Amino acid sequence: MDIQIQHTQTPNIVKFVCPKTLTKDSFEYHKQTGAANSPLAGKLLQFPFIQKVYISGDFIAVEKNETVEWDLVKDELSLLIGTEVENDKVFLAQEKLPYSLYAEITPNPNVMKFVSNKLLLEKGQMVEIKSEMESKITTV
Repeated sequence: MDIQIQHTQTPNIVKFVCPKTLTKDSFEYHKQTGAANSPLAGKLLQFPFIQKVYISGDFIAVEKNETVEWDLVKDELSLLIGTEVENDKVFLAQEKLPYSLYAEITPNPNVMKFVSNKLLLEKGQMVEIKSEMESKITTV
C-alpha cells in the first residue's frame, strides 16, 4: 500500500497518510496505557522509541522520543503501517469506545466550549442552551 510520509511542525511527530479512510473518529494511544482495540497501534508502541500513536481520518501519526532520527526508521514504520492497513488490522472489529468530553475556556468568561472525541451533531448543526430550564427540555 502506498503510504505517504509527512513531517509535521512538531519534529518528534510524523504522519503516515493512507490512501483510504481508516476511521471517522480520532484515537490516541500511549505507551503507558497500551492499545487494546488497535493491533496496529499495539505493534507500533512495541518500538522502544515510540511514545504515542494517533489514528484519525486517513492518517496515523507517530510520536517518538529523542533517541532515534526519523530517517532511520520512517521507511520501516511506513512498511509496517501499509501492511497492517492492507490486512485491516488497524482496529479490532466493532469495539465500542466511550465518549470523551471536556470543557475549554473561551475569551468570553460567560461561555464554555465543550469538546468531544466523537461527532455529537451533524455538520452545521448547533445547540444553544441559555438556562437550566432549557437544558431539561432540550433534546438533540
